[in-house]
Amino acid sequence: MSTASASPAQATSASGAAVTFARRVRAAQLLAAALILAVFAAAAAVLVAGRPDAPVTGVEVEDSSGLLDPTGIREAASGLRAYRPTRIVVIGDRGAAGQNLNEKTLSWARAHPDAGLLSADGRVWADGVFLIALSVTADGSAGSEPHGDIGVYMGEDLKVSNGAQRDIQDAGKDAFRERNWTQGIVDTARAGTGLLARPLWASPALAVSVAVILACLLAFSAYLLTGLRRRFGQAAVAFDDGTRDIDERARSTEFIPDAGFGAHVRAAAADLVRRYESLLGLRDAIASTPIVALGGLNPRLRRRIRTLEADTAQLRTEARMVERSARLYGRDEGWQAVWSEEVDETRTFLRSALTDSAIRFRASDAARMDLAEFAQEALAELEEIETRGITGSAAEVDAGLVRIGQLRAQLSQRMNRILEETLPADARQAKCIREGIEQRRRREAERSSSLTGFVDRGSVFVPTAYAAGWSIGMQNYQSAQSPGSAGVSGGGYTTGYGGSAGGFSGAGSSSSF
Repeated sequence: MSTASASPAQATSASGAAVTFARRVRAAQLLAAALILAVFAAAAAVLVAGRPDAPVTGVEVEDSSGLLDPTGIREAASGLRAYRPTRIVVIGDRGAAGQNLNEKTLSWARAHPDAGLLSADGRVWADGVFLIALSVTADGSAGSEPHGDIGVYMGEDLKVSNGAQRDIQDAGKDAFRERNWTQGIVDTARAGTGLLARPLWASPALAVSVAVILACLLAFSAYLLTGLRRRFGQAAVAFDDGTRDIDERARSTEFIPDAGFGAHVRAAAADLVRRYESLLGLRDAIASTPIVALGGLNPRLRRRIRTLEADTAQLRTEARMVERSARLYGRDEGWQAVWSEEVDETRTFLRSALTDSAIRFRASDAARMDLAEFAQEALAELEEIETRGITGSAAEVDAGLVRIGQLRAQLSQRMNRILEETLPADARQAKCIREGIEQRRRREAERSSSLTGFVDRGSVFVPTAYAAGWSIGMQNYQSAQSPGSAGVSGGGYTTGYGGSAGGFSGAGSSSSF
C-alpha cells in the first residue's frame, strides 16, 4: 500500500496556502474597488455622450383656445436640443368630454395639408415632426377643476414606445392642473425632445441602473470573498490537523487481517492516503486561483471550497476510524473504551426500537411485534458479543464487529418496511416525509463515532430518525401548501385613431388630465 507523508514542510505549506489565498483575496478586493470606480466613470461618460445635441428646426403654434402664449412657447421650445432634427408643432383648442383626441388631431392634419404633418402617402406622420395637441374641456375659470386631453404624435424616425409617450404626456399635466397651459406645453416639449429617437444606450436610467447593478455585484462579490477566505483558512487548518502523521496512521493497520471487518479497515486506510493526496492538490489549486477569477459569486470557486470542507471532514472521520481500529485490534491503551462505545451505540438503537412512540402509533401490529421481537433477541446477543470481545482475541473482536454490522442491517430492513407501510397515500406528502427522514438519517450517520457506523453510514436506518424525520417532512409539506398571491394592472391611455383613420398607423397617443 502506497503512503504519503505529512512532513513538517508540508504542514508549513498547508498553512502557507491560507496566507497565499488571503493575499490574493485582498488583491481581488482592491481590483473590485477599482472596477467599481471604473464602472461609475463609464456611466458618467455615457451620460455626457448621451445628451441630445440635434437642433429644434422650428416651433409652430396653432391655438384656437385662447389659453396659450405662442410667443412664450416658441422662445422656450426653440432652445431645446433633441436626438434628431425635430420640428415641434403645437395645436390648442377647446374640446368636449369623451372626445377621441387622436382622431380629432388626424382630421385637423388632413384638413391642413400645407402644414406638412403627414407623410407623402398619408399613412404615418411626417419624419421629423413632433406634434403636441392640447384640447381643454374645462379651463377651471368658473371654479371647477381644469380638465382636458393631451396628445403627442411623431414621425417614424422619432417614434418611441407607448410607455415613453405616456411619460411625455405626464410631464405637462401638473402645470395643466394648475391652469398654466403654456408651461405645460413647454414641459411636454422638453420631455419629448429628451426621449424621441433616443438610442437605448443614451438612457440615463439605463446607464445609472446598469452602473449600480454592476457596482453592487462587484461589491457583494468582494464582500462574499471575505467569508470564502475565512472558510478556506479554517479548512486549511482542519486539513493540517487531520493529516499529521497520516502515513503512520495508515501503516498502523497493516497488521490487521484483510478479511471480515478488517477488510473495511484496510480499505479505509488506503482511501485515507488517496484522499489526502487529492485534497492536497485541491487545496493548493484553490490557493493559487488567479486574481481575476477570485470572486464571491464565482460558482466554481465556491464549489471547490465546499468540496474541500466536506472532504476534509470526511478525511478526519476516516483518520479517527483508522486510529480507533488500530487501537482496538492491537489491544492498545484505551481499547476497552473503544469496544464499549461500539457496542453501546447499537444497543441504544435497539432499545429505541422498543420504546419509540411514533412506531407504536403508526406501525401495524405485525410490524411492531416483529421489530420488538428482533430488538429483544439482538440485545441479548449484543451482551454476548461484548463479553467475547473483552475476553477473547482480536479475531473475536473482528467477528463481533461483523455481527454488529449484520444486526444494524437487519434493524434497518425492518425500519424500511415500517416506513413503506406507513407512508400516506398522498404522493406529495409521502415525498416530503421521505426527504425529511433521509435528512435525519444523514444527520444521525454524521453523529456516529463507531466503526460500524462509519461503514454503514449510507444505509443505516435507526428508529429515532423515523420519528424526527416524519415531523420534519410534515412541516415541509404544510409549508409548501401556503397560498400565493396575485397582482393587478391598470391602464387608461388612448392609442387608436377612431373609425375615420382609414389605415393610418402613425405613432402617437393621448390621455386625460
